[in-house]
Amino acid sequence: MNSHFIFVPYLAFFLVGLFACQGAAFGSEADKVKWDKKFSKEDYAYGKEPLPFLKENVDLLKKGRALDIAAGEGRNAVFLAQQGFAVDALDISAVGLVKATSLAKVKGVEENLKTVEADLDTYLFPKDSYDTIIMVNFTDRKMTQQIVHALKDGGTFLYAARTLDFTRKRGKKFNPDYLWETNEVLRHFGEHFTVIKYEENPNDPQSRVFFIGIKKSGVK
Repeated sequence: MNSHFIFVPYLAFFLVGLFACQGAAFGSEADKVKWDKKFSKEDYAYGKEPLPFLKENVDLLKKGRALDIAAGEGRNAVFLAQQGFAVDALDISAVGLVKATSLAKVKGVEENLKTVEADLDTYLFPKDSYDTIIMVNFTDRKMTQQIVHALKDGGTFLYAARTLDFTRKRGKKFNPDYLWETNEVLRHFGEHFTVIKYEENPNDPQSRVFFIGIKKSGVK
């Protein structure tokens, strides 16, 4: 009789762990399915032109090897390749990355673009490997240390996202984990980067925030 009381807790512990692992795997797979579906249409979901802020400020970025985090269909990665960067386009969607490669071929810069299909929840960035990293319309505060880890000293980081005003102005629900309070981006990245450009306009109907910084020497 006593053996049952010993076995049941262990069984419960095992099942909880098993379901947790399956839940994590399902979550990643769900993201992949979601973005593969979004990018499966013939048109490019976000167009083929780069983010205007990137285009206007590309000369502030350190030339060399670049990483585009959550590159999607590659509009920004391909633009960097056109500017002479050797670009790794990183995304969970194989469908999006195929379109990124196609766009690079059309622009004649396929040799400057490498695609990396990976889950950002588990992917480990190579240390001190990039001169520039960009991250557009993707937010994960826990990833900051990975970005710092992957950038060379003096490397540049360009970031674009939205503030919480995005939901207030539109009256729509949006996961607040993906949005920022006023000046939060400045505070969040300021510890690791010397700020060279920052834009956050409360009158912007899209509630966008833009950041470019240089990795501080010795920061790991």
